[in-house]
Amino acid sequence: MNQFSRFTKKQTDYIQNSFDSWLNVLEGGKRGSKDVVNNLAWCACIDNHEDKLHLAGGVSVATTKLNIIDCNGFGVLNYFKGRCKQGKYQERDAVYVDTPKGQKIILISGGGKDGDEKLIKGNTYGTVNITEINECHEKFVKEAFDRTTSSTDRKIFGCFNPKKPTHKFYEDILNFHEKKQAKNPDYGYNYAHMTIADNLSISDEQLLKILNTYDKSSIWYKRDIEGLRVQAEGLIFEQFADNPEHWHIKDTPDYLALYIGVDFGGNKAKTVYTLTGLTVVNDKPRVDIIKSHALPAGGGISSEQITDEFFKFFEASVKKYNKIPHHVNVDHLEAQRVSFIKKLQSEGYDVPIYMVNKASISLAEWCRYLNSLFNLNMIAFSPENKLAIDCFKNLVYDEKAEDDQPVDDDVTCDVDTYDSCRYSMVEALIKLIKKGLLL
Repeated sequence: MNQFSRFTKKQTDYIQNSFDSWLNVLEGGKRGSKDVVNNLAWCACIDNHEDKLHLAGGVSVATTKLNIIDCNGFGVLNYFKGRCKQGKYQERDAVYVDTPKGQKIILISGGGKDGDEKLIKGNTYGTVNITEINECHEKFVKEAFDRTTSSTDRKIFGCFNPKKPTHKFYEDILNFHEKKQAKNPDYGYNYAHMTIADNLSISDEQLLKILNTYDKSSIWYKRDIEGLRVQAEGLIFEQFADNPEHWHIKDTPDYLALYIGVDFGGNKAKTVYTLTGLTVVNDKPRVDIIKSHALPAGGGISSEQITDEFFKFFEASVKKYNKIPHHVNVDHLEAQRVSFIKKLQSEGYDVPIYMVNKASISLAEWCRYLNSLFNLNMIAFSPENKLAIDCFKNLVYDEKAEDDQPVDDDVTCDVDTYDSCRYSMVEALIKLIKKGLLL
């Protein structure tokens, strides 16, 4: 078995309290060791449980396996090492575990979609452990609660990163049990709040490095680091809006690669092309938003005009920097993508044009990573690119949207240019994340 790092008193108290509590909830910032602590407490419970079936859940089966079954080597497979095996139970992924109370079966399920609750019906579970419980569909969560009501020792474990205070998980589920616990200390609700400072596997040096990637006044710091339930408000990139000149390109970069992003418009949206470059300045990588060009919104713009304007933008970039863009990322219009490919090929260019994989980086993660780029001075804008500069200066939070869609998509925000910039940066950003330069 892999050896756990030392636990804080808060973590130890939570684990001990879980033996006498039916509902155990861990909330807090990212990298706060919530899954590790919950998995340890849950496995210890299963080891001494009379019931045969238990449930591990998450947004998807993959997430459940990643966060609970494996958990970076500190999950179910680690705790029960030498006395467990992975397999199937009634055609569902499962882990079979040998315990002092006999063999136990942990069913693995995804619960992020409406209808996933059907996957866990028909069984009684002794215990349930749900990672990212507030990301799961409320029907799945409520069904998991219901499926434990006849357990010989009912226990539900859940962990999550905070959302805005009005999120439905708080309003529909958690607030009720908090009130019950406040009225009756023996109700059985065990709650703890953890942050990255509680994760003793992270050294002080690593912690400082991580904290330096955040703007301490941003919503991302308050949620991801401090683990607070905060309502977004105001400007998203406030530090940039206050002093955009600080992030102007002031040198003559030698670009390692160029990328183009295209956001297609329509009746109410502009078509925007953006050129981005990846360079290294003083041994530190930097993403440069070099230039953006927009076609006006409206139905009078033809597909041929969008393709012709794209090629002009592409060829002007090649001539200025004597470098062919590495690839082009475009929005959802497949016919327009094909038109771009044919035009480039007819002019002798062999450049891949990809449809943007919008699931690879969520909209909320985009805001967080971009804030990190600003804080680390790893992003810059050409002073002539007024379109992009004005866009980033004026982006604001959408108070009515869910947390995974933070940017206000109305006439006050130029989301068309923002999306074009994001699409142009995808590969550069992923390179930085994989190198561990953005956390």
